[in-house]
Amino acid sequence: MSFDYGLHSGRLLRRDQLPDELGDGRRVYEVMRLIDSKILYLEEHLKRLEGSLRFHAPEFSLEAGTLYKDLTGLIRRAGEDHCNLRLEATLVKGRLEYTATLLEGHYPDEAMKKEGVALESYEYQRKDPLVKVVDQSYKEKVGAFIEARGIYEALLTHNGIVTEGSRSNIFFIKEGRVYSPREEDILSGITRRNLLAFLAGEKIPLVRGDIPLADIGGFEGAFLSGTSIHVLAVRTIDESSYDPDLPLFRRIESGFAKWVADSLKKTPAL
Repeated sequence: MSFDYGLHSGRLLRRDQLPDELGDGRRVYEVMRLIDSKILYLEEHLKRLEGSLRFHAPEFSLEAGTLYKDLTGLIRRAGEDHCNLRLEATLVKGRLEYTATLLEGHYPDEAMKKEGVALESYEYQRKDPLVKVVDQSYKEKVGAFIEARGIYEALLTHNGIVTEGSRSNIFFIKEGRVYSPREEDILSGITRRNLLAFLAGEKIPLVRGDIPLADIGGFEGAFLSGTSIHVLAVRTIDESSYDPDLPLFRRIESGFAKWVADSLKKTPAL
């Protein structure tokens, strides 16, 4: 794999030539997945990026066609067809400034998919849940927590209420229903949005609402959704254990894999 190059506002540069910082404004970002030389959910990611920037500058409009052309040039130069793409952006006097880099994705192995993964709760509240903002301090703290505990992911909570994973969204299963935290409290991932559309199409009941951390032991199953994982079973959260082989979860897992494959068929190759 070759990840030696990146983009800085349209200029193709070596990674060591990319700036460490973008202007002095708040940076927003998107992480996308490249599969078979196609960027999965590209249009949705760019729309959310534009929305995040408009949160700070309502008049801003993203030139998506130009940005897409630049990203295509980076991917072709690197010669990659399976990896992640990270795009960070800010506004400097109303003008878009950005960096884009290709990253080796950390995807679940077969054991994780079969047995599920371990999570532990972590108290944290996003300042602006609807905006995907770069927060280096948070990233370092939660990363240290995950490493110290030897777990796959941290489950964020606030005032005793479950919100989301530190880099994913969380769902629970009970009696044939899927349960999700309220959208107002979370960063709703692009994968999550597609998963909700899939659940609706399959007529799988979805219950949205507050999920107290104290009550999570009453669920039969739990799973995550995210860019690198699509959907992934959860084995444990703190002291609570879940069945990764629940028929409903395995139905969601296999059905959503087909949804992703169908989405890729509709996406033009770079």
